[in-house]
Amino acid sequence: LLDDVSDVSGYPTRMVTRMLYSCGMRLCDAVNLRVKDIVFARREIIIRGGKNKKDRVIGLPADLIELLQRQLIVAHQKFEQDAHNKIPIQTDHQLAEKYPEYPWSWHWAWVFPQHFPCRHPRTKMVVRYRMPHGKVQQAVRESRRRLGIDPATTPHVLRHSFATHLLDMGQNVK
Repeated sequence: LLDDVSDVSGYPTRMVTRMLYSCGMRLCDAVNLRVKDIVFARREIIIRGGKNKKDRVIGLPADLIELLQRQLIVAHQKFEQDAHNKIPIQTDHQLAEKYPEYPWSWHWAWVFPQHFPCRHPRTKMVVRYRMPHGKVQQAVRESRRRLGIDPATTPHVLRHSFATHLLDMGQNVK
């Protein structure tokens, strides 16, 4: 399935599905990644505000490092373009009030940004948001149909496959 997933509408859906499978991430954790959450020096990804609003640290597999670095180049180009056009990064409203520089900081940029800026529903301000979940779900659905795989196969199944492989190797998945 991973080799068959195609990028949808130019979004790096193949990269995201590889992260779900290789790191055991949830879909929302992957698309919500910000630049500051990837620590290449320690080969870690920090998941902030995940399930139950808890932060956690997961390992960054070596085979994803180069792919993530290439994705960050793409994200940085959009960040620079937005900075030039005075379009901020979408951040939490309270955080943006407390730290007005955050919506303009590269560290707060999305690893997987949305193609085009959009209007924030509450503030009505034009901002850059993250890649939509639906793009990854669509890519997995299309791949599943092409391969004739069970319709119950979803992006979340990739997380369970990661856990199954850990159990097969005798690891604890708590």
